[in-house]
Amino acid sequence: MTDYWSVLQRVLRGEVAEMSMPGKEIEPGVWVGPNTSIEWGSSKIVGPVYIGSSVRIEHGCSVIGPAWIGHGCHLRKVAKVIRRVLFEYTRIGEGMEFLEMIVSPRYCAGLTREKSPILLR
Repeated sequence: MTDYWSVLQRVLRGEVAEMSMPGKEIEPGVWVGPNTSIEWGSSKIVGPVYIGSSVRIEHGCSVIGPAWIGHGCHLRKVAKVIRRVLFEYTRIGEGMEFLEMIVSPRYCAGLTREKSPILLR
């Protein structure tokens, strides 16, 4: 788990040769796929961040990179994504906050202070 986490963060930072980011870079360090809805006026997005296609980010959300949000994800109002990965079609509830985690619709894997993976079901 920690190897996947480490490599993905390096890709987002542009540290892996021959790996280009998908989507369109709409501002430095922020790539967005097609058909994505983001409430830019009230949300905070700090790269490096990839936001996949058909993602919906509601009012007041924060996305602080390095972060990867897979296609079809939905962040409800005031949710916070801080240095984490969301697999495709993951929904984050209103006001939820996750730090340094890999989250899918079925499971959540985080890193403790010792950087060993934990799984929550």
